[in-house]
Amino acid sequence: MAMLDLRRVDLRRQTLENPYWVTSAEINKDADDAEAVLFSFPLTGGATPSRGLILITAICCEIITAFAGGTITLDIGLGTIPLESTTTAGVVTITDADEFIINTEITHGTPATYFPAASGWVTAWVAGTFVSPVAIVPLDADVPVVYATLVSDAAITAGAARVHALVHRVPLMG
Repeated sequence: MAMLDLRRVDLRRQTLENPYWVTSAEINKDADDAEAVLFSFPLTGGATPSRGLILITAICCEIITAFAGGTITLDIGLGTIPLESTTTAGVVTITDADEFIINTEITHGTPATYFPAASGWVTAWVAGTFVSPVAIVPLDADVPVVYATLVSDAAITAGAARVHALVHRVPLMG
């Protein structure tokens, strides 16, 4: 699949105290059959450089408008892109396609907010292990990303969603 770049550069600066919420751009039918990159975590450069560790302490998917058109699948996963400068038509390397929110945890035809219940992120968070995907190490190459995969067995005719994540930056200096 080809990548569709949905990162929002207008909300990528930390202006509030730690922690803070980030919100993706709208996921709609344009994301069909693509890995839509929602958030990226570069070490340097880009809109959100960080020398520390990133903790994703909450995440949810908001269905804004009900999806229609075939059998919809929407997963929120963890992957990497080659560089922070990678954009639409670039390649996402999949780490885990449903690491944050599993398709079955979202009712695609019902506008609401859906939190994960059984994903790899939930398992790591509950165990208190603070490893990936709860803790993300920013990198300059193979930049970690949170992305959405939207697919259907027919043409998607309607639907819109956003992903919200509560992020903590641990200010490591190493």
